[in-house]
Amino acid sequence: MKRKQAELNAAVSSECFRLLRLTQEVQSDAKVLKAVVDEVDVLRLYRVLGMTVSNEDDQVAKYNFEFGQFQPSDYDADFSRFVRDKLKATNEDDEHQLQVACLFGKQLDVKEELVRMGYWRKCEEGLFFHNQGVFFIIGEGSPTQLVVFAWLDASLFEPEVIRSTQRMYSDSSPR
Repeated sequence: MKRKQAELNAAVSSECFRLLRLTQEVQSDAKVLKAVVDEVDVLRLYRVLGMTVSNEDDQVAKYNFEFGQFQPSDYDADFSRFVRDKLKATNEDDEHQLQVACLFGKQLDVKEELVRMGYWRKCEEGLFFHNQGVFFIIGEGSPTQLVVFAWLDASLFEPEVIRSTQRMYSDSSPR
């Protein structure tokens, strides 16, 4: 179980992280994919965005944080402080500029675009076709650049896999 837990929390690289992983489950006799938040990498994203941690001077803790070897609940107070500080920021000096690019599509198409953009090298060593989910890559430069992308197997786009869902429509026109 320890090895599986380590695999779930493993970062793709020091510059590419998983925000959501996809797990299969059965609902109404059909296999569906369920998105599960990867709390460790979400905290690492907030760290990139400027969140400070209380044990920043502890080199072992810093190493463990950088490689995702920690319990997310250990940083609840740091995360709360970060969100509170961001919400009350009142001047431009307190604001953090961010450029975000988003990619969605089949894995090979997304990979092709990441290569074109010059970001594929940041994740090619640790991102495999079976690692389906939503990932982000940290870019260089100022302002901070993030590339968020879905990493989905092409078979998920086949018509027989996409299930129809009932939709409710409201008619607000007068009768």
